[in-house]
Amino acid sequence: MAVIRSLGPYRWIAAGYGLAVVVLIVWTTGLAIDMLSQSPPARHVVTWVGLDIGLIFAFVVAGWLALRRDPRLGLVAAASGTAVLLDAWFDVTTAGPSWLSDSILLAATVEMPFVLVSAAVAAWAYTRRYRSSNTFDESTTSGLGVADASSAEVAVASSGRG
Repeated sequence: MAVIRSLGPYRWIAAGYGLAVVVLIVWTTGLAIDMLSQSPPARHVVTWVGLDIGLIFAFVVAGWLALRRDPRLGLVAAASGTAVLLDAWFDVTTAGPSWLSDSILLAATVEMPFVLVSAAVAAWAYTRRYRSSNTFDESTTSGLGVADASSAEVAVASSGRG
């Protein structure tokens, strides 16, 4: 329990993505059942259910990265928010006349707020990762955060701290 408390904002981010996973699993299951029960079954059932399964995967990864305090959280949060934005766009633009108002309402009240929160998480994670560095260092731009010794020595020597 002490580990969870020490995570601070990360635990709230992980809990938010966890809640999104649960809600999306319920939504996707209902969507699949509804689309498959139509006669004939809806043509785009694989498209919409597949997209939602991809979102579930992205949310699980984001929650896991938050619990680990992994600096890649910002990247996954940005990608998740972008995917939800695209989902909202296609929900609204492909909705039939009888579903258009529902699609707009869902986009405005659920999907767009999630996009904004994901953007805020991405920005927060980015600033948290880079705020302590006041000089450019190649090790902060490397995908794994690892630079060779010579570039690290050059960065320290050129900053006057060496």
